[in-house]
Amino acid sequence: MVRQTGLHLISKLRSDAALYLPFEGEHKKRGPKPKYGAKIDVHTMDDKYLKETTIEDGLRTDIYQGQFLNNELSFALNVVIILKTNLETSAQAHVILFSTDLDLSHEKIIKFYSLRFQIEFNFRDAKQY
Repeated sequence: MVRQTGLHLISKLRSDAALYLPFEGEHKKRGPKPKYGAKIDVHTMDDKYLKETTIEDGLRTDIYQGQFLNNELSFALNVVIILKTNLETSAQAHVILFSTDLDLSHEKIIKFYSLRFQIEFNFRDAKQY
């Protein structure tokens, strides 16, 4: 519905969301052309999607961005994966953000999503009065 009005959506996917590469193999003569390629593992992302890496206070933050598919939606998504790794324990945690605007940079998607909380806090404070 959002795309039908000419707007774009920026939101967060569940951490266990299934993301797929678009199918790039050879199409067999029978049946429909496959839409989904290989499933993505967010903990072992390909370096071609790596946009930024920072290390601070023993935590390495890797930011990946690419156009991937999700089986719940019928169109490609601009996906940003933020993967944090504790350098001492090797424990990892990730967040998956997405936008329907395929041209947005990873910085803008992260910034716009973080502004969401500012807006929610303003609504919460306004309801008190």
